Amino acid sequence: MCISGAVFIENIMVQKLTDYAWTGGNPYDDRELESVARLFKALSVGLQDLKIFYGNLSAADDPRIQCLFPSTHSYPDSHGQKVDFQYIKRLSITKAVYLAATTSGHQLIVKFVQQYNSDVHHLLASHDLAPMLHYSSLDNTNSNTTAGLGMVIMDFVQGLDAYVLYSKIELPNAIYDKVKQAICILHAESIVFGDLRLPNILITEKHTQCSLISIGVENTGLAGILQA
Repeated sequence: MCISGAVFIENIMVQKLTDYAWTGGNPYDDRELESVARLFKALSVGLQDLKIFYGNLSAADDPRIQCLFPSTHSYPDSHGQKVDFQYIKRLSITKAVYLAATTSGHQLIVKFVQQYNSDVHHLLASHDLAPMLHYSSLDNTNSNTTAGLGMVIMDFVQGLDAYVLYSKIELPNAIYDKVKQAICILHAESIVFGDLRLPNILITEKHTQCSLISIGVENTGLAGILQA
């Protein structure tokens, strides 16, 4: 048995609240019974708290869309100054990746991940092969996490993934060479790129030239975004 929670925002989002618990054990084993009883008791208390909360909740005169997004709306820049931002929309149904904008209108990518290699990201950025990384809470062990996830913020890059553009034809040589250049830089530092696939390559235009970006590689220890 596993207890999950669901919330309807722009889509129905479901997350596990517990690990899987075995309920078919020995009914005479007090330890097993106590574990299952505690689980159902916690569920009962949680449901009652939700009923009380929503039962006393009144509609806001000025409903704000930001309540549908994560509660974090700022980060410290490299000088320690607070930078405020507002979420615009969610960019992925399966991952916590959002488009946001600062008060000055500068667009950002805000993503929440379990791990992130900022050093690799900065390495690629130093070669103009990655968007500017503004902040990663995972670089500071004292930073708070959101549901166990760290917050990573970088510049927004517009584009389409290579699977959409080139799933039935070969990648253009210019794009292939850019990918190879980025991979060679990583290999020179003994870094392995573990998820190089068409869906993870975003083709963009930068100064009228083709460029690309690769996302979703946090589990390999890479920087999560790779642009060429």
